[in-house]
Amino acid sequence: MEKLHFIGKFLAVSLLACFVFAPPGFGEQLDKPAVPLPPGLSKEGQFLIFYMEKRFDQMDKRFEELREDMNRRFEQVDKRFEQVDKRFEQVDKRFGEVNQRFSELVTLMGWIVGGLFGLVAVFVALLLWDRRTAVRAAVKESKEEIVTSMETEYELALVKKMLRAFREKARTDSELAEILRGLGLL
Repeated sequence: MEKLHFIGKFLAVSLLACFVFAPPGFGEQLDKPAVPLPPGLSKEGQFLIFYMEKRFDQMDKRFEELREDMNRRFEQVDKRFEQVDKRFEQVDKRFGEVNQRFSELVTLMGWIVGGLFGLVAVFVALLLWDRRTAVRAAVKESKEEIVTSMETEYELALVKKMLRAFREKARTDSELAEILRGLGLL
């Protein structure tokens, strides 16, 4: 019995809340509820069930609107993600092009450096060859000049003898030895 009394109080409070919070114009037009009502239900109970059905219908409509709105927003987000993916693909392509150009530039610089080293090597080789041939030619010319400046072989032999004499004297005379060393004759 107490349970029935509690249910009655609950229904009365709910009904009162429905009248207080009901939108204006609600209840003027009463349709038959879609759900068959149990027999022996009071008018307040019928009204409460009818009102709850209307509220559930309104909530269903709102949820449908929210669902459609969320679907639209998700579609827009998907489109944005697709655009971002396309941009990332473009950036990846650009990075690939930059990497390829950088690799080509590194290869070109390698060829340039190799060519410069080759030119330096050729220049050094030519310099050494030229120096060697120039020294040989100078020695040969100086020998020829010395030989031609002496009129006879006798004079050449005489100069050789004099050089030997100076060398022998330089063994005992330190001053003469220094002079000959300075001239490169000792």
